[in-house]
Amino acid sequence: MLSDLLRGHRLAAGLTQAELAARAGVGVRTVRDLERGRSVRPQRTTVELLADALDLTHVARTTFLAAARPSPADGPRPAGRHLPVTGPGAAPSGTPIALAEVIRLEGRYADAAEQGRRVAAALAELGDPGHRRRVLGTVGLALAQAGRGAEALEVVAELRSGTPGSRVPGQRRPPRAEGFSAAGRPEDAVCALIEGNLALYQGDRELAAEWFAAAVEAGADGQDRRDLVEALVGLAASTADVTVLGRLDEVRRAGGVSLLP
Repeated sequence: MLSDLLRGHRLAAGLTQAELAARAGVGVRTVRDLERGRSVRPQRTTVELLADALDLTHVARTTFLAAARPSPADGPRPAGRHLPVTGPGAAPSGTPIALAEVIRLEGRYADAAEQGRRVAAALAELGDPGHRRRVLGTVGLALAQAGRGAEALEVVAELRSGTPGSRVPGQRRPPRAEGFSAAGRPEDAVCALIEGNLALYQGDRELAAEWFAAAVEAGADGQDRRDLVEALVGLAASTADVTVLGRLDEVRRAGGVSLLP
């Protein structure tokens, strides 16, 4: 949403509301109202001036402009508290990719899914499949954590096939017999995370533990240690195995990943 993007980009640029307004040639009240979600249909010229003042380019600019065109049913939304997400592989603070993940970690799952889908659409137009897969993972996790199982599994199907609209049957056990392996594709870890979170939401801790264990194995050698940390958090939440906490602390420290309070 525009309010989150504007605030995130402004903070990432190290600007106050007054400084951004001066750069863009707009009123401070305009910036303030946009960040608070009070202005849901700003003039395109205003949004373009803000994008220029923030030096947004490529996907960041495309997503920023797209967020200024809400559907007629959209209304004012409260601006959330942005928590820091740190660790190797994290997108720069304030970028659309990072904001979708931050919104999810705040527990605002519907907003995260909406924001992520907008970013994924922009990345598809720009031909950036790597970042698009990462954003789709965020969308799937948000949907699973919100209990929107059918939609979450559609994202899993798309991640595994690379084709939008692909379908999978109802939730299964970790697909060892279906070609899933620790040395598999980059999306294996996040797909297992999505299914683990969905099982946990549905109260099936045994199934959740199996999926989180699969995510741990798939993410053990991955470049993004955040997936491994999140998998270990899920495993700790779904089992009574105290050794998981020790491994979580070890991986977190080694990877430089900070857990949010």
